[in-house]
Amino acid sequence: MNTHEPKRHSMTGRTHTDESKEKMRLAKLGKRLSDDHKAKISESKTGVYRDTFSDEWIENLSKAKSGDKNPMSGKHHSDETKKKISEQKIGKPRTPETIAKIAESKRIKSSEKMACMHCGKSVATNMMKRWHGDKCKMNLTTGK
Repeated sequence: MNTHEPKRHSMTGRTHTDESKEKMRLAKLGKRLSDDHKAKISESKTGVYRDTFSDEWIENLSKAKSGDKNPMSGKHHSDETKKKISEQKIGKPRTPETIAKIAESKRIKSSEKMACMHCGKSVATNMMKRWHGDKCKMNLTTGK
């Protein structure tokens, strides 16, 4: 036996049956961790961080989840879901740093201007993406 080989976990390559999963769930049901136990878990995980994603990883992830591959592609939140999201955000205070970032972002978007290549209007960059450029009413190639 090679002593340098890592030991293989007994469940490697196997899965629990639905029956055994249910037994494990029932065994843990209703049990609470003591404060001492929670502190030990917290201490054991202190200083454990995952590495940051590389640029290549982020690019591949973006490609894998863009367009029709995105789980929300072609779907919309229902009015009920929108209301739940809104209610969760109500009353959550924003930090001064967050408020400053939002203000700066709005300032930059409204101050940068571009000329539309179809109608010649000078508009803010965020409006260019939304109403001008290829989406411009004066664009003859789109047939509008």
